Amino acid sequence: MTETTLPPSDDRSPDPVPVLSPSERFFARMALAQTVTAFVAVLISCAAMYATWEQARAARIQTEAQVWPRIVSYVNMNSGAAGTERFEAVVANHGVGPAEIRAMRVMLDGEAITTFQEIFDRMGEASGTERSYSYVAGRIFAPGEAAAVISVQGAEDVARLLRVIGSMQPELCYCSILNQCWLAREELYESVAQCPDYGAEQFRNQP
Repeated sequence: MTETTLPPSDDRSPDPVPVLSPSERFFARMALAQTVTAFVAVLISCAAMYATWEQARAARIQTEAQVWPRIVSYVNMNSGAAGTERFEAVVANHGVGPAEIRAMRVMLDGEAITTFQEIFDRMGEASGTERSYSYVAGRIFAPGEAAAVISVQGAEDVARLLRVIGSMQPELCYCSILNQCWLAREELYESVAQCPDYGAEQFRNQP
């Protein structure tokens, strides 16, 4: 007679499914509801923070636009009767906010010109007509304000000054009342974190 060997039986029975009491089910639902509520509250808080940040950014941009300065330069020439010819190099603020000129440098033939007298010296001896200047470095220009930086009268001096400034490479740095700064040179404007320190090459408001 052949004996059949049966595999050992597994006496382990499956774990019983826990049955929650009504009170336990109630508290489980409450915990889930609180978790969902907390998650929604976090989302709402993030949305509110983003909206606040956007409003602050828009307000900052609007404020910057309301006090935005724009320094420009141009020339005035008057060809009148002999001896009354006049030339002016003008700096003006065409922006809507005040502009503080914090740094200025004037290069001529690779050399820094630091005073108006050096410009007059390059022109040569005066022909007996008027030569004048107005300081710029450190000046605050109100919106719409303009100043004739240097001016001469008489055809001979006009021609001399034109020859000199034709080789000049001026640049200046100006800032708004919000401490935003721009470096202006050759009709190009570059936003900068702060104005450069030209040191000994800084143009000074001296004759």
